[in-house]
Amino acid sequence: MKPALHRSLLFWAGIFMMVCISWAWRDSCSYRSGLSWKRYGIESSRSGVAFEHEHDGYDEWTPTRLYWPDALGPTNYFPRPQWVTVKTLSSEDPKDPLRERMQVMVNYSGPGSWLILLPYWLILAGAALSWFALLLWRARRGRQAAAVIEALDPGHGEHGDRA
Repeated sequence: MKPALHRSLLFWAGIFMMVCISWAWRDSCSYRSGLSWKRYGIESSRSGVAFEHEHDGYDEWTPTRLYWPDALGPTNYFPRPQWVTVKTLSSEDPKDPLRERMQVMVNYSGPGSWLILLPYWLILAGAALSWFALLLWRARRGRQAAAVIEALDPGHGEHGDRA
């Protein structure tokens, strides 16, 4: 007999993972949370996770947690993935104010600085697809195991009686 889906650790781990990602997404719309060390940093803000390399860094671990509603303008809940490096500002994409603000931040950090923004919607979609693929694999594995048991012991599992 195949165990029910709601009794699966994989099922509940996936639900927990997606709730955590959704909470982080919502939190990033109002707060800037990050951790920096040397020249590298990771930051949750602007509806995404930003990986940063700054020209000037810190010598020790530096956590940050700031409340800043509308500090970067209105929140875009579904931003595009971004890769921003130091360059002179131009009107490359005037329709994307988030990219312009990130460009100013990277330019301020100095030469060799860069920033990668992975939006939470993309992270959540990747997690959901991976979780769904694992659930399908689990179901397939369960069917194969049931077929092997049936082949080895015909009649096993019929009304709890053995043939």
